[in-house]
Amino acid sequence: YNHSPENFKNIMEDIAENDLGEQLLVYKNKNKLTILDGNRRASILKILNNPELAPNESIKNLARHLRQNATCDLNFVGAFVSDNLEAISKTVYERHAATGGVGRIKWSAYANARFRYDTQQHGDSNWIAIALLLHFQNTNNKYNDFISDNQFSFETFTRVIRSAYQLGYIDHSIFDVTTSVLLPNTTAYELTLSFVETLLELLKNREISLSREGNYASAKNIESFLKKYFSIVTTIKPPSLRN
Repeated sequence: YNHSPENFKNIMEDIAENDLGEQLLVYKNKNKLTILDGNRRASILKILNNPELAPNESIKNLARHLRQNATCDLNFVGAFVSDNLEAISKTVYERHAATGGVGRIKWSAYANARFRYDTQQHGDSNWIAIALLLHFQNTNNKYNDFISDNQFSFETFTRVIRSAYQLGYIDHSIFDVTTSVLLPNTTAYELTLSFVETLLELLKNREISLSREGNYASAKNIESFLKKYFSIVTTIKPPSLRN
């Protein structure tokens, strides 16, 4: 609700008037059911059935009104349930990678990359960028607000990381390209996290971006940018990244 109050209310009204819409996507692991897509709709159904769960009086009153005048059965929940995590995850990604209806939020490039990485659906060689970013966030939450902000360009971040990998500003020994994983607990790993922190600060200060009016993140400008702010740590040519 806090993420988008207006959107939340719109979904409440849509569910009460037109039913749930797309089925919830649920992963079944033994006896545990986990909603992978439709968490807001599930939350709204709980509130419509029990207004006392509402985050404030306004939503509580709206829930009572909608419940009283609902044109569909709010006790019924349509869901696609499977114990195949890969199949469920693929469907979740396909839903959010495209545009959607009133109850769907289109994911950012960062959200798309993060979901693919978390569910091991890398899809392209840019997995090293999201891997580094997630490992950094696990150790340092200083830039979480910036990363979540619309001003953060994951595409710019990815371009810089890819060039840094190719040009030796990031030690490629921290990656296992045969299995697409990042290897922590090494000196090179700690140095690379410091690289990421500095890069995030520079991106926050708009030292390089996708803006044509600023220091545009072309291959040539990225190379100059890296040379200005960072030091080469290896002269060994890195192996090709696998999808």
